[in-house]
Amino acid sequence: MFSFELLLDAVVIGVLLGCFYAAVSLGLSISFGLLDVPHVAHPAFLVLAAYAVFFLNEHYGIDPLVAGLLITPLFFLFGLLAYRLYYETFEKRGSDAGVRGIAFFFGIAFIIEVLIILQFGVDQRSVTATYVGKAWRIGDMRIPFRLIVAFMVAVALTILLTLYLSRTFMGRAIRAVAQDQEALRLHGRRPDPDQAMGVRYSDRGARNHRRPAHHRGTSRANA
Repeated sequence: MFSFELLLDAVVIGVLLGCFYAAVSLGLSISFGLLDVPHVAHPAFLVLAAYAVFFLNEHYGIDPLVAGLLITPLFFLFGLLAYRLYYETFEKRGSDAGVRGIAFFFGIAFIIEVLIILQFGVDQRSVTATYVGKAWRIGDMRIPFRLIVAFMVAVALTILLTLYLSRTFMGRAIRAVAQDQEALRLHGRRPDPDQAMGVRYSDRGARNHRRPAHHRGTSRANA
């Protein structure tokens, strides 16, 4: 029997969760779409960030959102290191950089996943916070607070990133790399620093995953 209440509940939950995953995918959009960098290790970076948030929450009682902010500078530098290694090893030489870069980032992803499994195992992990496990009730509809918080963080990150890319000099330079690298060089600016900055921002991403999980022998994070 058709239930309008169940349909409405599924639509609302789907929109909240979909917006969160859309914000997570912004990093891939920057790497692949704007910078043409085959950063396939981006999901592994997100899983590593999720476990870092879990570690801070489990051992120090730090709220997941605050923990995500605390690890942001570390992953900013992590993204810089990964890109510089990729650039100096492959892109700077100019031959088959895309194909070799995919293998390079796949290798990084594999190393990260193995290290996570060795350290944390393959069991599901969850964080604790005042808004986890509670829900906002509207009639018969129940909306978990954790999804509302994730939705708000995703919207805020998307707006801030959009403003950064469209209103700041560095943001416009990152977009210029995607449009015409040769023209950028003619204006006296090398494209690789802007690409490095873009990769760093893509790896900062959304750090507030809630529940790292295991799936087919690898670890991942579920909102």
